Amino acid sequence: MTKIFTILFLFAATILNGQELSTITIGNFRQIYNTGNLKTIIYYIPFSVLTRSALNVDNVKAVYDIKIESNSSRFGIYNFVKEIENTRHRIISGDNFDLRCVVELYYDDTLFFSYSLDRFGIIIDKRRIEYDVRFYNFVLQFLPKIYEEDFNRYIK
Repeated sequence: MTKIFTILFLFAATILNGQELSTITIGNFRQIYNTGNLKTIIYYIPFSVLTRSALNVDNVKAVYDIKIESNSSRFGIYNFVKEIENTRHRIISGDNFDLRCVVELYYDDTLFFSYSLDRFGIIIDKRRIEYDVRFYNFVLQFLPKIYEEDFNRYIK
């Protein structure tokens, strides 16, 4: 009986360690001191638009339907950055992305963080991470109302 518990314990420890290894920590943004120097650029193609092939970051930036640039503090750019700073996210399977939204965050005109969205999740550093509503809500606040229904229909 003790052998069974030992085997189960080792099996559980292996699984938990595997999950711990498959996480991503979002960068440390301590260099951001002044909210006036923050800027966001969002490239968006509606999820309902059909394409002949999957879109990557360069495709979305080249053929976007809408591009939004903002350095306004009313959208909570600084709060979003501080909220996601040093958060850990489990990486989930999938490496075939059909991107529809690219978000780039700049500080003093230097790109310091970007992420993308497709129908199935959030992509950071070419890895899909677990669902986190904060990333979607950040984009949603920028989108004109006409795009909201399309965005919400295809996102979890």
